[in-house]
Amino acid sequence: MRKLILLTFLLLLYGNSWSQDGWVQIHPYPTINDLIDAHFISDDEGWIVGNDGLIIHTTNGGVIWDIQHSNPDQAFWSVFFIDDHEGWVCGWGHVYHTTDKGETWIHQNTPWCAGAFMDVFFINPDTGWIVGAYEIVLRTTNGGHAWEKIQNSIPEDKWFARVDFWDEMHGCAVGSAANYDAFVMLTDDGGLTWMETSPANSANLTEVEYVDSLIIWASGSDGYVMKSTDGGQTWVDMYDEYDSFRDIHFFNDTSGILLSSSHACLSFDAGETWDSVVYIPTSIWSFMGWGDNKGIAVGFHGSMSKTLDGGSSWENLDTSLSVSFFQLGFINPMDGYGIYGPYTGGLARTHDGGYSWYSDTIFQDIPPHRMWVDGQSVFLINSDNQMAKTFDGGQNWEFLDAPAPDYFFTGFQFVNDNCGFLCGRYNEFYTSIDGGNTWQDKSLDSNRKLTSLFFLNENKGFLVDKESKRILRTTNAGDEWTIITLANFSGTIYEPVSLFFIGDIMGYASTDEGMLFKTTDGGNTWLPLYDFEYGNEKSRIFFVSENEGWYLQYGVYHTLDGGITWSDRVDFGLGMATGRSLFFLDENQGWMGGGYGLIAKYSGTVGLAETGRHNNSVTVFPNPARDVIQIFSHHDEDIDQVRIYDQMGKLVLIKSAGFESIDISNLSPGLYIVEIIGEGWNVSKKFIVE
Repeated sequence: MRKLILLTFLLLLYGNSWSQDGWVQIHPYPTINDLIDAHFISDDEGWIVGNDGLIIHTTNGGVIWDIQHSNPDQAFWSVFFIDDHEGWVCGWGHVYHTTDKGETWIHQNTPWCAGAFMDVFFINPDTGWIVGAYEIVLRTTNGGHAWEKIQNSIPEDKWFARVDFWDEMHGCAVGSAANYDAFVMLTDDGGLTWMETSPANSANLTEVEYVDSLIIWASGSDGYVMKSTDGGQTWVDMYDEYDSFRDIHFFNDTSGILLSSSHACLSFDAGETWDSVVYIPTSIWSFMGWGDNKGIAVGFHGSMSKTLDGGSSWENLDTSLSVSFFQLGFINPMDGYGIYGPYTGGLARTHDGGYSWYSDTIFQDIPPHRMWVDGQSVFLINSDNQMAKTFDGGQNWEFLDAPAPDYFFTGFQFVNDNCGFLCGRYNEFYTSIDGGNTWQDKSLDSNRKLTSLFFLNENKGFLVDKESKRILRTTNAGDEWTIITLANFSGTIYEPVSLFFIGDIMGYASTDEGMLFKTTDGGNTWLPLYDFEYGNEKSRIFFVSENEGWYLQYGVYHTLDGGITWSDRVDFGLGMATGRSLFFLDENQGWMGGGYGLIAKYSGTVGLAETGRHNNSVTVFPNPARDVIQIFSHHDEDIDQVRIYDQMGKLVLIKSAGFESIDISNLSPGLYIVEIIGEGWNVSKKFIVE
């Protein structure tokens, strides 16, 4: 009885928490985190590790990825598989081991070390090494069940980045010394003792690879590509172009690839020359090659690219759009538009509710940088005197001439299909009463820097003037303006950033300093309402009713009492630094856009009730659970994919079709939402990890 009462309490507690947050990161796929290392055992199957303790796995060459492990308190720097089932990952003080392709990852105990574990390498299933910061060297002779600390010189500011072994006795580790010089050490007794052979006048090295027992290659910063022909005793610089190289690999005796952060240099003469340069659609961190000509490059913000011809051509595997979204608009729950940057912007479209996006070229030359979406009506404008509008959600477009700004417009709004407004940072202000066919120039004096606008109807509206840190108010469509100051009770003046009104009299203003102001008389007077303590020019405010609203600033806050109190911030990490777009279709459907392609979706129904077609036809068992869960479809409908989200809406695990059970032993205790997806249907279920 006590356990039943506790379970009921937890469901109520976490259910309320979830319903208040309700945000789920849905883009980019498979992750927004930095990817640091990869290991493929075939053309189809491989693993990638990275920040947030991420381990992802593919069995179809990178088309679909499963999240096998995720933990925001961890970071993995290296992954190594000795065969098609057994592998290891290492990172900040952690080593994990699997013998079942990563279905389960078991933490291995290691001696205490100062510094991070940077690389793991095994020569056979029993014998392996780990190297890292402060000259860390660990060794195992039983598959990692016991690790021996060979060295860890804390006073010495020398770091190992990578290690490679030719056989059980001979190995080479490279890295960086305190003065950023190259740091190289050799062993000929299986890693028990090491001898330094660092080349003079060379910089930090980040990769090392044996070609045979005598030839070793190493690459690193400042364009250094080092070669040894005597097993690492002496080194010769083989490349004289300045660059910062991330990785080096030889596919065979003659063909090699050298990778910087944005391109690859190819060699076809055993590294004597590196003349062929190929640019790669990935911000590269590292590269893993296999076979005679295949490899994958992984890097920042979830980027990954694959080559099947030795680096001459590349396929971008992360199909997500890695851009900064600064405007979003949806015409229905599935179809939406996004304006992205930086600078003059671009247009993206989605047809699946924001899970996937593609660039659109409605304007063939200069893409739009501002839009306005209201129902089926969409208006776009670019900086080349062009405007496009549609009243049927994008099926048919009409193209019109538009005013030419000095830079680009900062505010764009239509209050109906005919009446629209434009403002720019160099005093520009224009109005239209015929759907944008013609525009009347009502630009202000030369001391205005207009950064946003909000109009309630054809006549009444507001401009934000960054130059004077004031709000300008008009009741006659811009013929006359009054100046409004946002100040607290002690007279401190705040810089307005964005405005949002619910109806004609209730409105909100966010500020650069993080103070939120509210008006209840149509903007005549404004009073400070809530101090978020932090703010900047990207803060945004959006209300769906008089009581419920959202504030975007390094995360998303939620209020249910008109802004008097706010929930704790929901933070999606990396992309939130440049997050500046909020859009809601209604109180239960919303989207947030940020940097590096971040799209998060809000569902007001998640947590209030378990959702989905045939909800009762799917069972998650056991619940609560500790180690594994099983999912049963009572109608024999095929399950294509399972996604598990934590309380904050973060995607922590993905499993594709074919699983018998799902390992949850690495998840922290608490409530989770599991989304079960089939062809044409999906179900959301709660479950608790004990």
